[in-house]
Amino acid sequence: MKLVTQTDYLAEHFGLAAAVDMLADAGYDGIDFSAYASEEYYTDAHPASFYTELRARAEERGVPFVQAHAPHGSSFQDEAQTARRFDEIVTSMKHAALLGASCIVVHPCQHLHYILDPEAPERLFEINMDFYRRLFPYAEEYGIRVMTENMWNFADNVIVHSTCSRPSEMIRYFDELDHPLFGCCLDIGHTALVREDAAAFIRALGNKRLACLHVHDVDGTHDSHTVPYFGGAIGWDRVMEALAEIGYTGNLTYEADCFFAPLPEALAPDAARFMASIGRTLVGKFEAYRK
Repeated sequence: MKLVTQTDYLAEHFGLAAAVDMLADAGYDGIDFSAYASEEYYTDAHPASFYTELRARAEERGVPFVQAHAPHGSSFQDEAQTARRFDEIVTSMKHAALLGASCIVVHPCQHLHYILDPEAPERLFEINMDFYRRLFPYAEEYGIRVMTENMWNFADNVIVHSTCSRPSEMIRYFDELDHPLFGCCLDIGHTALVREDAAAFIRALGNKRLACLHVHDVDGTHDSHTVPYFGGAIGWDRVMEALAEIGYTGNLTYEADCFFAPLPEALAPDAARFMASIGRTLVGKFEAYRK
């Protein structure tokens, strides 16, 4: 299991090239490209050489780009905005492929006004089947695998279930689409927000469906995106045991950059190393459970 983390905070504050160097120095094995973090990454603001040169730098430093995250919001109540975001997602797929990433997480559609509608899951299922199928030709062209993610949403200021937030629904998405360039990304923090047991979710998905992770901790009421053991809502030993039990072959990929937010920028390199140390502890637990 390789230890991977996102570019989100470090790229915003120091630039992508410096972020690559800082993550290499911190001891990570790979990088998750946060394509959602800036409009320049999901539009054609940069030539292809921007990404290929960055890829070469990362590979030279021993931290290749292995994963990516498309811009948030796959659907909106405004049709023009939805169409524009689809094009931006496709552009982010192209850029992630240029960086060398093998997969990209693309949020499913989850219209807010459907949440309290009892027919919402079925309507959203059909919308998402069409949505992901329209992405597959681009996935084939760019040679990158598309991942759905378990989501949550608000209703009356309370966090509630949303698209793919239950194991049965995520399994249905995977089995119905049945495409070699489609897989499941389980966001561990999101499971806790909707009161799903992460270990049980992992076992339900199994090795065939579960291809990648978003690893972060939450306090149970906020999408905190902080480092494991700093939120308190996740039983990390049980999570790593379940991953080992199903024979998970993907990476441990952090989506925990909110840990950086309250710290002075000068502490970012130390914080990255500390986060990596926690990640290594989790990888060690996984390896121990595999034996």
